[in-house]
Amino acid sequence: MGASLTPKLQKICDMIGLENGHDKTHMQVVGEVFNIHIDKLGRIYPSDHSRIMRIVVILSDWEPGHFYQYGNHVYTHWKAGEGFIWSSDVLHLSMNGGMKNKYSLQISGLYNK
Repeated sequence: MGASLTPKLQKICDMIGLENGHDKTHMQVVGEVFNIHIDKLGRIYPSDHSRIMRIVVILSDWEPGHFYQYGNHVYTHWKAGEGFIWSSDVLHLSMNGGMKNKYSLQISGLYNK
């Protein structure tokens, strides 16, 4: 589990209950772009790629210029506390072209089928 998580954020991760959790908060600063990519979580979870789950809980309200893209879906206009789940093999990107930092909780781990 992520050492930097507040007790409330850690409780969220614990309630979700993914095995071998790799959880962290993330601040995407103004102007920062994570170009389209696929996460390489196989190095963290080499035994069973098919059980890897990624969850993002957004910790700040949407601002103009903030967005995520998963495959062909662009995600905007969220409220703090909303989130999404996706497979670790989906192309995705994140951008902060706005005027305020963007905050999220990133939860990764193995789920039971």
